[in-house]
Amino acid sequence: YGKVPVLRHGDTVIWESSVINEYIEEIHPEPQLLPRTPAARARARIWIDYANVRFAPFVYKLLLAQSPADRAERARLLRESLLFIEREALGRRKEEPWFLGRRLSLVDLTFFPHFERLPAVAHYRGLEIPEECANIRAWLAAMLERPSVAVLHQPDFVYIRNWRKYADNSGAGVTAEEMRRF
Repeated sequence: YGKVPVLRHGDTVIWESSVINEYIEEIHPEPQLLPRTPAARARARIWIDYANVRFAPFVYKLLLAQSPADRAERARLLRESLLFIEREALGRRKEEPWFLGRRLSLVDLTFFPHFERLPAVAHYRGLEIPEECANIRAWLAAMLERPSVAVLHQPDFVYIRNWRKYADNSGAGVTAEEMRRF
């Protein structure tokens, strides 16, 4: 298939981050990372899908954009997506730190790696998280306070270095090729 991550668990091999996350949630149900009720689980999956199908491609495509016109359009789309997340997801949770409320969930864990790429977006394309996104900033701070996140999180220069090939359009991986096609 050519993509990472891949999880091997016994004889089972699974790929795609969200599928791996749900598999781990099912074999290790504690701590609970998805809500128990079907309606709440569906809501979580809607935001997970948004992270993967809308938000992440906006990040990748802005980094890959080469012409000024394409960069401007891609920056507009990513900015609108950030404002949508601010308003429709994080803005509705009433002082709770996480996407779904009081507890960290797979929604938070799905979005966070995409947000970790934003220092590269700011560096290469000049798009910062909009000022009006106070809830996003608070959520990012809460994520970075978690020991499990802090121990793995890298300084901005690492993300900037690692995403240079996207910014100069020389990335040759499966995801880079997919993002160029769509």
